[in-house]
Amino acid sequence: MLLPSLRLSSSSTPAQEYAVLEEPEGSRISTVFPTQMKECIAKTGTCERYYDITTAIPKFPDVGDGDCIMEILIRADKIYWLTMALFATWAPEFRSGMRCVIFPHGATTTPERAVTVRDVREDRIDSILGSKIASAISNSQRRLAELEAGAAQTQCVKLRVDRDSTKPAVLTLCLHAESALGIAKDLYT
Repeated sequence: MLLPSLRLSSSSTPAQEYAVLEEPEGSRISTVFPTQMKECIAKTGTCERYYDITTAIPKFPDVGDGDCIMEILIRADKIYWLTMALFATWAPEFRSGMRCVIFPHGATTTPERAVTVRDVREDRIDSILGSKIASAISNSQRRLAELEAGAAQTQCVKLRVDRDSTKPAVLTLCLHAESALGIAKDLYT
């Protein structure tokens, strides 16, 4: 479980309550994610049948921003591939189990604890995360606001990478609530 039961609010919007769904069975993952992405997702605890995916769907989509949050735990040995494929960023292991992050423009960082990588082109989302996820991101209120502001890349996809190369990363997706309901039906029923 990545997300606790949520109740979010900000000064400009009333509190939003979320239904939290967790740990879909392995046989359901292929209905949403391509094979390469499925191989990146960590399995939960001692049970190899379930995957570490948590989805928070707003109970009242008309309140607040109405978007859904999905968090996916990414296996430590797949972080390098995923950062290259999605973000055109590299996160190799170096020096006794520490991980650094190399950004497309050449800047390198070794996070004190963790670093969050964001800014993804939409064509990468479709090819790596699959068409259902890509559509849900494209239709999210956050992405529509980004497009209106002229942003070519989206921050609806972000990856939190730990300094310790043995620890998994957390991929967070911002999805359109209605689309997320369809995805949740595919994953959890």
